[in-house]
Amino acid sequence: MDNKNNTIKYFLYARKSTESEDRQVASIDDQVREMQKIAKERGLNIVDTFQESKSAKTLGRPVFAEMIKQIEAGKADGIICWKADRLARNMMDGGLLIEMLSKGQIKHICAYDSDYKSEDNVIVLSVAFGCSTQYSKDLAVNVKRGMKSRAERGWFPNQVPLGYKTFRESIKAESVIIKDDNFLLVKKLFKTVINKRCSVPQICDLAFSLGLKTRSGKKIGVGNMHNILRNPFYYGRFEWPSNSGDWYDGIHEKMITFGEYQKIQKIITRIAKPKYEKKPKDEFVYRGLFVCKNCKGAITATKVKKQQKNGNKHEYIYYHCGKIKDKNCNQRAFSLRDIELEKEVLKLLEKMTIPEDIYNIAVQEIERDENKDDTEKTKVLKNYKKSLERLENTLENLITMRAEGEITKEQYAKQKGKIEENIINQKNSIQKLKNGNKEQKDDFIKAFEFATNLKEKFKNGDENKKKDIILNLDSNPSIYDRKPHFYLDLKLKPFEEHAEGAREEIRHIQTYKIGEDYRKTTPCEVANTKMWT
Repeated sequence: MDNKNNTIKYFLYARKSTESEDRQVASIDDQVREMQKIAKERGLNIVDTFQESKSAKTLGRPVFAEMIKQIEAGKADGIICWKADRLARNMMDGGLLIEMLSKGQIKHICAYDSDYKSEDNVIVLSVAFGCSTQYSKDLAVNVKRGMKSRAERGWFPNQVPLGYKTFRESIKAESVIIKDDNFLLVKKLFKTVINKRCSVPQICDLAFSLGLKTRSGKKIGVGNMHNILRNPFYYGRFEWPSNSGDWYDGIHEKMITFGEYQKIQKIITRIAKPKYEKKPKDEFVYRGLFVCKNCKGAITATKVKKQQKNGNKHEYIYYHCGKIKDKNCNQRAFSLRDIELEKEVLKLLEKMTIPEDIYNIAVQEIERDENKDDTEKTKVLKNYKKSLERLENTLENLITMRAEGEITKEQYAKQKGKIEENIINQKNSIQKLKNGNKEQKDDFIKAFEFATNLKEKFKNGDENKKKDIILNLDSNPSIYDRKPHFYLDLKLKPFEEHAEGAREEIRHIQTYKIGEDYRKTTPCEVANTKMWT
């Protein structure tokens, strides 16, 4: 235990991601309880506790803001939390905490799996917050992946159209699409179009007379009715995502046949004339990657042919504002040659590039820290297993009570669902803890791997490699006054600031090289370079 931490006053901060009352109910209490145990074991002085149910993906958490305000007022100089991602999952809040830690306003951030101190380098915390930010982005990707998987199984993964509803038989079962009370009424609309060749406005009137309305209780308008009559879902096909060109066969009950669908389309629409296809434009390596920093419009490219006095002909590529968003944007006049663009990118990459030696050291250091956390992890895992055992015993008792007629079928179903959900959540927590911080560790390693020999990768890479590197630096890079500008990803920012110091330290260590043997240097010693301090 670090005696220095005994003089620090800590705020305990606990947060759950949802504001609803019926989800993650135990999350905050579990965090507070476990962190109080850790504080007691380490002798940390908690002077106040802050709790809130608010997402950290965006700014505007009132309790977090109040805690920061009180730290700035000197009422505490340390924070104890379950994990770093409880504090921030956006770059602004993460940057604020890093700045306060660097200045010493916060002397120690204690998490169950890590410690971040003001005298240490902030690279690990920077990467941790960067990973948290990336996690929020990845979550959206994972949701989309799950929806795609559902589409591949034949279930439409979005809100179902009029006449259908989703139904889940149990908490473990997959939701399915079934008919609702309006199914036959909507089917009558389709049949009326075919049999009486009614216009769409007439069908709207018929729908209203049948009691079919929008979800807000209003009459279905002509536009919405067109969407209903044109929706291929009713004959068993759907596109996911919209406008992607990916079509799936639904396994829900069809309302009409494909032949009937075709008849309806001929009645309500005209056959559109084919549009002329635009000729493909010349391909430019960086077109579509950058935006104009002045007007936020897309950067386009122009190929210019010039002939010298001696008769030689040359072609030059210039990148400039397309003036799509602002016709008066003056940046159109400040075009940037492709060669100059690459030179500026290489200047930035030179600052960030680290040699392979540092990558190897970083991997060793991450592995060492992971092993150090095993003891603490074992204690938390033991508490989780006890909690799971209690839940399973409660479920067994509930089954016995139902078998002996002590509770009704409805009471049994209601309580059983809640207990099973808690058991699933507890098992997931145990599995995540067993897996350790594998995702975070992988993200650390990927960040170092990306920066390793980065300048050479760009210089020698093909067009796709160069595009990939630029998009990894910043998902929305810009150009202004003939200069590219990058708002570096949070987990890459420390490489720009500290890579040169780390490279210098490696060169210093290598001066002790004798024959083929390096001076015996532990990862901890090497890690204590300008990059980490």
